[in-house]
Amino acid sequence: MLKTLKNRSYGEAEDYAVEVVDQLGVDDAMFSQFIFYPNPVESQLNLRAETPIEGLKVYNLRAQEVLSEISNSVETQLQTQSLPSGIYLMKVSLKGVEKTYRLIKK
Repeated sequence: MLKTLKNRSYGEAEDYAVEVVDQLGVDDAMFSQFIFYPNPVESQLNLRAETPIEGLKVYNLRAQEVLSEISNSVETQLQTQSLPSGIYLMKVSLKGVEKTYRLIKK
């Protein structure tokens, strides 16, 4: 049985576009000559690459930058004692290319 609505009301519809300018996620492809340890980390993360590490940034899972380092060296250490325990994302730049890695803080 079909009912007819006598009191119809009309509303407004708005159309929005959202542009994502930067993604934050773990890359499938990794730098072949880059290592970092220990993971999980307590107070100091060691990083080593075949080419200079141009920079690195650490983000919490809310995409807020919590640590940043400009190294320009093939080996560096990142002090992590100020970070609360949890999971973080670390963006590493080598030769102008960025890759993202998962980092666990004890």
